[in-house]
Amino acid sequence: MTAIASILLILTTAITTNPKELLSEQPEVITAVAPTFPAILVGANINGKAVVEATVNSKGEVASTQVVEGHPLIKRMTKLLDATLKRWRFSTIGEEGKMRKARIVFVFTIVPERTPEGELTTVFRPPYEVEVKHRPYSESVVK
Repeated sequence: MTAIASILLILTTAITTNPKELLSEQPEVITAVAPTFPAILVGANINGKAVVEATVNSKGEVASTQVVEGHPLIKRMTKLLDATLKRWRFSTIGEEGKMRKARIVFVFTIVPERTPEGELTTVFRPPYEVEVKHRPYSESVVK
């Protein structure tokens, strides 16, 4: 029993004296920006999503991005998704050089043509999902 008590005491001391252990693995979003709805998706009437892994530096800036899953056509839009995420800001941490990861889900939804304007609003769902909506192109626009 004494050995178990000693181990627990050591673990408790390590956790309370090492603030790095208490940091959240997922940074909090401070500012989020939605991407534009890609015209090619609207023209092809494609709904879909992309999951992007963002590496966030200690200043809360997105240092790099990688599309890790999603609709094949949307996965090719790395420039759009990267440029969008570079405008996001996350919570800062006091430890210089510390990087954190966040998985952001971008959902692109084609809604019925007669959807009211108020229902086209982009939706941000915590912690890391953004749904962008668009009506299909009308026949007169396509021709």
